[in-house]
Amino acid sequence: MLSSLRRKWGFDLSAYNPASLKRRFERFLSLYKISDLSDLEHFINYQPEGLAILRHRFSVHYSEFFREPENWRYHREVLLPRFRGKRCRIWMLGCSWGMEVISMAILAEELQLGPQVEIIASDWDQQVLRDQPRYKFPLHQAEKGGHNYRQSNGRKLWEDYFQRASSQAHFRPGLLDRVRYLPQDVRYPPALEEVDLLWCKNVLIYFTREAQGQIIAHFTEALRPGGLLQVGQEESLTFYRGQKRWHPINPSQSLYRLAG
Repeated sequence: MLSSLRRKWGFDLSAYNPASLKRRFERFLSLYKISDLSDLEHFINYQPEGLAILRHRFSVHYSEFFREPENWRYHREVLLPRFRGKRCRIWMLGCSWGMEVISMAILAEELQLGPQVEIIASDWDQQVLRDQPRYKFPLHQAEKGGHNYRQSNGRKLWEDYFQRASSQAHFRPGLLDRVRYLPQDVRYPPALEEVDLLWCKNVLIYFTREAQGQIIAHFTEALRPGGLLQVGQEESLTFYRGQKRWHPINPSQSLYRLAG
């Protein structure tokens, strides 16, 4: 069925980690009661937005406010202050539901980085981008984010950033004034250039090693010389054949600088 997806509908999943892909495909087939290629064709052809649903089901959607707070603390205290009053373009790939985007916007505001700082949030899943700009989240996720925020040395009272509305937390919409949303599949050439900080945490791990190398090559096209790349704690550039262009500036934080 996977080969038919690629051949008939151009939906190519060959770059994904086989074990992760198998789990997600089996879950999709079970959820929609698809047992053979005929069922799959019927789903795509007659289910409204069938391919969009398929793409959504194969996407990994995990988002958390100030996830890994020690990493956010490093950006707060060491990296981002240097952009105060200067032009800065931050591209957050694999933004999912946008909790890290809200986190970055809060950080930019607290550091008084100024209006020249632009945050671009991207995902390959059109459904999550269609739900953006998003500032309403389940209340329990916002409350969990408060612990991370304080651990990252947040400067204000976390609860001042949102209002409780039943089981939801409504964040201040103005936080997103510096944010714009852009579709991007990391497997393909980037839509942006001259990026100062490329944030792509816990995305590479879902791809094959070959695909990871191609994605990292795309990062060199997007970043300006001297630009920064933030990947996840379980991710590394050590295998990449062009690794000499990348200088680890803090291995414990999975941060790299692109050579000039």
